[in-house]
Amino acid sequence: SRVVDLGAGRGRVLLAARWWGAEAHGVELISDHVARVAPWLQPAGITLTVGDMTREPLGDATHIFCNWVAFSPETKARLVTHLRTCAPGTRIITVTRPIEAEGFSGHSSHWMLFTWGLEKVWLQQYLPGPIASP
Repeated sequence: SRVVDLGAGRGRVLLAARWWGAEAHGVELISDHVARVAPWLQPAGITLTVGDMTREPLGDATHIFCNWVAFSPETKARLVTHLRTCAPGTRIITVTRPIEAEGFSGHSSHWMLFTWGLEKVWLQQYLPGPIASP
């Protein structure tokens, strides 16, 4: 498995992914977060880089985590467009709300404890419709 955390913050999800044996990569817009923790994550085989999550390559991800609640409607729209670059079958985990767009199915949810309290976590799968032949 390869977990990509979009908006990784300080990398807690990445630590959990490595604990379970997955490759773990995160991208975070706030460079201070990355500068403070990336050197500590690297020995565990975790990469955390500064960047725009809507430009992060997703083709080899098996699981994508994003803290959906923290994004504006405009960012969510850009992210949905970007998530469509994932391979079919990629699992997407969002916090608080599911992605409500064509091609994202599943919508199973579970309550999880975060540093700020309990939130619903949604598990979906990217399953694009059939591709028309030319």
